[in-house]
Amino acid sequence: MAYTPDQVHLTKMIDSLRQADIAIKNIKRYCVANEQQKRVMLEQWKSDLDKRVEAISAVRKYVGGIK
Repeated sequence: MAYTPDQVHLTKMIDSLRQADIAIKNIKRYCVANEQQKRVMLEQWKSDLDKRVEAISAVRKYVGGIK
């Protein structure tokens, strides 16, 4: 069975969001949101991810310095 390009795109998007630890319930909300709501959600998720990356980077530097 072949999938449509929209189905492939949706699957890739869901996979990416799950890898970023976005909850399934929030992904469902995103899928039914209007464009403005989607932009707001994406901006919040990006901000949250940036904070997590900074925290992980700080921990990595600390761990890298432990002898």
